[in-house]
Amino acid sequence: MKMEYNKMLKNQISDNINQVKNQNKEKKKIIVAQAKLEKGQGSQFIDNLKMEEMNNNKIKKDKIKFQEKLIQQKKEKELEDKILRARLEVESQILEEEKVKLEKESLVSKLEQEEYELIQRLQNTQLRQQEG
Repeated sequence: MKMEYNKMLKNQISDNINQVKNQNKEKKKIIVAQAKLEKGQGSQFIDNLKMEEMNNNKIKKDKIKFQEKLIQQKKEKELEDKILRARLEVESQILEEEKVKLEKESLVSKLEQEEYELIQRLQNTQLRQQEG
């Protein structure tokens, strides 16, 4: 009886040991599965962070390009305005020079007319003196 009891205890202990081993195996499987799942989620999280960073970088790049385009447009506008001001100034100078030229021509014409009239008077005076 004692042997049977010992055998029965031995079997129970063996069964308990096997049961604990099986439980440990199951726990290990669960832990491994969780680790794999967490690794996959971590990888996905990292991928999401990378995508977010790429999107942010693209937005920054687009913003910089837009600002550079605005600066270039501003420079072009300033150059166009400068050219326009220079053109208007040159045209104004030309008009002023033409005005002065016309005034001088008018004065010369007036002086020529006066000279002509003086010559006529002189000639008339000389003719009268010769006659008289």
